[in-house]
Parts: sequence; C-alpha cells; structure tokens
Amino acid sequence: MTRRAFLSGVASLYACHVAAAEEFEQTGTTSERIAVLDWGLAATLLALRIVPVGVPAVAYYMRNVVTPAMPEGVVDVGLLFTPNYELLYELRADRILIPPELEVARPQLERICTVSSFALRDGTGFSLDAASTTTQGMATELRQSERAKALISSTSQSILQAKERLSSHAGRSILLIGFVDDRHVAIFARGSLYDDVLHRLGLVNAWRAPVGFSGRTIVGIERLAVFSDIDVIVITTGGRGVPKTTEGMRFWQALPFVIGQRVKEIASVYDQGGLPSISRFATLLSIALVEDHDRD
Repeated sequence: MTRRAFLSGVASLYACHVAAAEEFEQTGTTSERIAVLDWGLAATLLALRIVPVGVPAVAYYMRNVVTPAMPEGVVDVGLLFTPNYELLYELRADRILIPPELEVARPQLERICTVSSFALRDGTGFSLDAASTTTQGMATELRQSERAKALISSTSQSILQAKERLSSHAGRSILLIGFVDDRHVAIFARGSLYDDVLHRLGLVNAWRAPVGFSGRTIVGIERLAVFSDIDVIVITTGGRGVPKTTEGMRFWQALPFVIGQRVKEIASVYDQGGLPSISRFATLLSIALVEDHDRD
C-alpha cells in the first residue's frame, strides 16, 4: 500500500460522507413521519435515506455515531430510555422505531402511534449478518427493500476495500480498546461489532478471555501490561481517548506496546450502529494501520 493509495482511501471516505449529505437533501423524505428511539436504528434509517422527525439526545448522536450525519431539523426527543412522550405526541409521528430494550414502554408509545421493534444484534452479538438481516426487515416494513439491498451491498464493498488495503497485514494481532477513565478501558472482543469486522478484515483479536454476552469487558489498564507484540487500536468514545492527565499518562506510557509505539487512535465509531458503523470502522481501522505501515 503506497502513500498515494492511503490518501485515496481518505478521500474516498470523505467523498462518501459528502455524497450521503447531498443525497439526504434530494431524497431524504418519506410519506411516513418516523421517530426513532435508538441511535443504531436512527443511523440505519438515515442510511436508507429516510430522515426521522425525532431522535433521543441528538447531540450525543452527532458526537459519537457521527455518520450518517443527522440533518438539521430532527427534533431531540429526550433521553435514550426516557423519551419525552408529550413531545413525541406533538411530533405527530406515524411510526416509532424502538430496540427490544424499550419493549417495556410499548403500551405507552402505542397510545401515540404504531410501534415497530428491531434489534441490530442476534444471539451471538453484533455482526454484519445481524445488521443486514435487521436492515432488510426494517426496509421491508417501510417499503424500501431496494434501498436496503444497496446499503448491504455498499457495506460489503467497504469491507472488501478495507481488507484489500490490509492485505499485507493478514493475521496481525490487534487489541481493541476504549477508555472509560484514565485507569480503566473497555476491551472489545467476541460478540462486539468491532470484533466481527476485525475478523472479516483477516485480523486477529488479541483478547482471548471471555467477555460475556455484551462483547466487551472493563479492566484496569494494568491488565494490558502482558501485551507487547501486538497493535492497539484506541477507539475514541464519548470524546475520551488516550489519557491526558499526568497520572493517567504515567501508567499508560509504561505499557510495552506504548513504549514500542504500536498504538493508533481512531475517531468515534458507535459500537451498536449497524451497517453504517461497520463501514466506518472498517475504513478508519484500515486507514490507521496502513498509515502506520507507510510511516515505517
């Protein structure tokens, strides 16, 4: 992978974002007024070129989910699991999309309008397969099956392009982490969206210990001292990345892979974001690793 190819990848990612924004302006309408009470489902709806009328904590979406971009005018309907019911009613939504976790609120929501429930994960966790199945189901209910097929195809193409970029990295061990605070990190392993993408790119997850159904576990950074001959990807979450405080940096900078300069930090990718997050993560991860290789 040459420097020119790397820059081409960056340009492609930017071009995709611009094209998506332009497409929303032209086609992001639907006869149904839809509110979405989940950020992953909201990202999927936007990727299907349907703009919702309301989404919880819009600022959080814009900071952490990032893409597809949330168009101006989408109403913030409150917190993720405690939406503003009065505001939802005032929006005159025809349909509300919810995740399984909000089934408990279905009776109240059905007093407002039709409620549809979708899960972006299956019994094994978050994955391309689970997200594709849910996207197709959502699109069928919204009479947009062709858009779903196109989205699934473009997502698969993003993975193939990223895998080609990383052809010289096949079998490389990667540790995927996100900082909770200066002394603790979330480890992403089997069952997480990130792990599924990692394996599809021909890479190996360095974390082998069980992490439970969520696909993640939180550990003190001292647990990472056993890793040396690996690459570490820090996924920015909630605006938090590599420690900046004196105490936090002292512990972090003593780790073998930090001393060996084998750490790359990438922008935020929502770990429950479905197909849009899968494409974003595959692209950002491959660019980060190729940039590191080119510098070497």
